[in-house]
Amino acid sequence: MLRWLKIQSSGRLFGRRDVPQSHRVRSPDLTPWATALAGLVLVTSGCGGGDGAGKLSPKSPKEAASGLETAFSGAGGEASQTVAAAAGAMKSGDYEKAAMSLGALRGGGNLTLDQGLAVHSSMLALEEQLIRGVESGDPKARQAYEVLKRMKKK
Repeated sequence: MLRWLKIQSSGRLFGRRDVPQSHRVRSPDLTPWATALAGLVLVTSGCGGGDGAGKLSPKSPKEAASGLETAFSGAGGEASQTVAAAAGAMKSGDYEKAAMSLGALRGGGNLTLDQGLAVHSSMLALEEQLIRGVESGDPKARQAYEVLKRMKKK
């Protein structure tokens, strides 16, 4: 019995050596299919959509300004003045001043996580509004968009 197992495991009796390479059956590579299926499952299932689902993308610059004021409500000194200037500019439609104020806030450092998220979401809302303005041919929006792009590069 031991001899039969040795022969079988060596491949002489039932091994691949007896079959020519051109006739061997190769198992398909399922890795791309499995990856595609996993991606499809993740996309269709979503990421929860809980309480913070729309936290980073406010609908308008006015909403972003309100979120900015809320995040910086406890801040004092120069930061509170800059936030007031940015929020006021976003609410009134002075987008160039808003872009400069948001850039100053972001570059100032020492921000908490909520403050950093508020600045980021405000920049996103402002950028979205400016892109709409540029597409409609507004020269003020184009100028403010250039300022915002420069601020984002820093």
